[in-house]
Amino acid sequence: MSKCVQIKEEYKRLTTLKDAFVLESEKAVETGDLDNAKKLKAELEKAVSEFKEKLVYPGMIFNRLKSLAKKNNIEIQDSNNIHTQPNGDLAGGVGVDGEWKPFVGDKIIDRIGGKEFDDVEDIHTQPNGDLAGSVRVDGKWKLFVGDKIIDRIGGKEFDSVEDIHTQPNGDLVGSVWVDGKLKLFVGDRIIDRIGGKEFDGVEDIHTQPNGDLAGRVKIGRKWKPFVGDKVIGRIGRKEFDYVKDIHTQPNGDLAGHVGVDGKLKPFIFDGKDYVFYDKINEKD
Repeated sequence: MSKCVQIKEEYKRLTTLKDAFVLESEKAVETGDLDNAKKLKAELEKAVSEFKEKLVYPGMIFNRLKSLAKKNNIEIQDSNNIHTQPNGDLAGGVGVDGEWKPFVGDKIIDRIGGKEFDDVEDIHTQPNGDLAGSVRVDGKWKLFVGDKIIDRIGGKEFDSVEDIHTQPNGDLVGSVWVDGKLKLFVGDRIIDRIGGKEFDGVEDIHTQPNGDLAGRVKIGRKWKPFVGDKVIGRIGRKEFDYVKDIHTQPNGDLAGHVGVDGKLKPFIFDGKDYVFYDKINEKD
């Protein structure tokens, strides 16, 4: 993911949080209960402050990437997944001569586990400081952690990987193609059922603050949001035929958009149930 796309995603999250604050403020006017509005206000102010820092950060990134290029005698054509490790080193991926390579500090990594690769995605740093993500080796996408390439999950080989990230406890998570189907995985465990239901597609995978996986899964011909082991089949008591932009807000609530009656409508968790934005302030 490029820096521009990262900033765009952060802005989208900020906008969602702002909408939630506005709605909660309107609700507070009617109920007189300001607690949730105050909580969201604090979260919004913190998110705005962090977003402003990210807009300034690219200047420092440019200088450090320039130093990286000079020390390795290369020309950096692009960069992505840029972040700072706990020890202060800059890490991420750089495009060099048509190929993507991870880097840490002033070191370009061109081999992992002794193997060469020509592309890399989802680069991030685990809690213990190891770099992790996915690399393409001999035309196939594999996972990597530190200097180790992982080509099996739960004893099964896989063809491709998506949405790779690390949970707070250090487990690598995401999705892998196994036997022609896209499955979730956590650590060395493949998950092929959610809420007891099989699925043949999964997207928008992320880990919530409490450690639960969330995203959307395709069951039959329809996409549904999920949290942990629960598939959400209705929003505001209505069934829907499409879902997109699934994400978790800073307070841990799931949000996104679903298609209902031919329209794409935003939804949010109101503390008791999943409801549409335009219904959240209506009295029962």
